[in-house]
Amino acid sequence: MKHIAFFISDISSTGGTERISFLVANYLQNLGYKVSFLTLNKKNNELFFPLNENINIHLIREQKKSHFGDLLKIRRVFKKNNFDVVIDVDSVLTPYTFLSKFGLKKTKHIVWEHFNAAINLGIKRRDLGRYLGARYADRCVVLTQEDKQQWQSKFSAENVTVIYNPVTTQYSEFPILFKPGKKKIILGVGRLAEQKGFDLLLKSWCELSPSIRAQAVLHIAGDGVDKQKLVDYVAHHNLESNVKFLGHCSNITEIYKNSYAYVLSSRFEGFVLSLLEAMASGLPVVSYDCPCGPKELLSTEYGLLVEKNNVSALAAALEKIITETDLRDQFALKAFERSFDFTPDAILPQWSKLLGELYE
Repeated sequence: MKHIAFFISDISSTGGTERISFLVANYLQNLGYKVSFLTLNKKNNELFFPLNENINIHLIREQKKSHFGDLLKIRRVFKKNNFDVVIDVDSVLTPYTFLSKFGLKKTKHIVWEHFNAAINLGIKRRDLGRYLGARYADRCVVLTQEDKQQWQSKFSAENVTVIYNPVTTQYSEFPILFKPGKKKIILGVGRLAEQKGFDLLLKSWCELSPSIRAQAVLHIAGDGVDKQKLVDYVAHHNLESNVKFLGHCSNITEIYKNSYAYVLSSRFEGFVLSLLEAMASGLPVVSYDCPCGPKELLSTEYGLLVEKNNVSALAAALEKIITETDLRDQFALKAFERSFDFTPDAILPQWSKLLGELYE
């Protein structure tokens, strides 16, 4: 069976990228593939997500950072293990793979993009990785049709495949219909950073009339560099009574299930796994139409989609979902139904199909 190597920045990180990578790796290992991980760093001793005990881990950067030293070690690992396929879990790693596999004609190369081609998060090496992937990789995997179009337009890429991320949260047995008297918790989930737009969400919340805010509470799950700025905004506008910061939550599934609706205020995304998790938990969604992901998941049928960065439009949609409980339940049912298109059983076989296509 083929030997598949996932190349990742830090295997001990706790983000959605790592969670989905482990899910795909475990799936392939269970299918009979031999699977390994190469990780540039390993800042934490323990892995946050479960990984099959038969999957080997190769740590590249055991001492201080040295790009040349990293390349030499990656090259040695490639040659020693004779991988059939290397999957870069982020295009920022592609320059390493491109140089390290030079001359190793047996090894196929997949670039797996977890962001969107319109942004590089300030890392120019990511732009280089995308260019190299579009020109030289055997396949580039992106998370949305919108991002595929961007790759085709920006890089003239003809080797792009869309594989959505699967939903990883536990499914509700049925959508949670609103029960009169239950607290209406509007939930936002994500890093407290500019990308996630929680500053815009708080401005929208502030635009709601006091009588509307009195009917609901806003909970924000996550942590990050903007936390103090957001906390100060809440205090300055006297919103402490119905805005609560939950911090990093290990019990996110229960938080979804106890909420009334989910709100996404991001300026941009790569896919929005938390939105899909909310849908799978039976929550209706109010979201900005930001690139990339929300429109493909929701269209106009499965949630309330409003113009990106439009504070007043988001406030109006929140008011609608808070006050119209029948509409809320209607969107909850549709969102829950839509989430079944993204179960692991629906998505993961696309990876084994892709690997098979590389050797046809």
